[in-house]
Amino acid sequence: MPDGFDIEGRGIHADLRTTIGNRVTTDATQRSLSYCLGLTFSTFGTMTQSQKLRAYLWTGLQYALLAALVLGGKTFVFSIPGWTLIGAAVGLTGWALIAFQATRLNITPVVAKGGTHIVSGPYRVIRHPMYASVLLAAIGAVWLDPTWIRAVAGVLLVPTIVGKAHIEEELLRTSYPSYAEYAAKTKRIIPGVW
Repeated sequence: MPDGFDIEGRGIHADLRTTIGNRVTTDATQRSLSYCLGLTFSTFGTMTQSQKLRAYLWTGLQYALLAALVLGGKTFVFSIPGWTLIGAAVGLTGWALIAFQATRLNITPVVAKGGTHIVSGPYRVIRHPMYASVLLAAIGAVWLDPTWIRAVAGVLLVPTIVGKAHIEEELLRTSYPSYAEYAAKTKRIIPGVW
């Protein structure tokens, strides 16, 4: 693969390179993580290296915990409450994808260049419906087969999601002037509560 192109052969932007003296180098760690997570570099707006690192760490931790939830117990267990919660998570995810037309889906808490501030669909009520979906599915998975692995992963997923939401909100406030007013009117993850 030629330097300057992502996995799919698209050109990457110059802001992805770090200037050190007179040399310009590609951050190999950032490139590797982006490939593993299925991201293209163009999704990064004006993020500091610290914000990028935190975004990757929270996302990696989230996926490790989700793997523990899936693999930490029986999956095909009959539990009406468990499957209802998982179904609600899938429904909320679908509604959120329709609201932002799935054009800027990104698994890291970053703001895409050229993105728009979405305030329709579930975003009218909560600021992070995708994170709410993850937590609903986690509760459902624990309910299906409440093993200690699933319980610990579910509990640890809460601060992980909160950490991702915090980074994303920092970036949203700087990217969209209307975000502060929107945040004052809506709850973060649980409608009417938080």
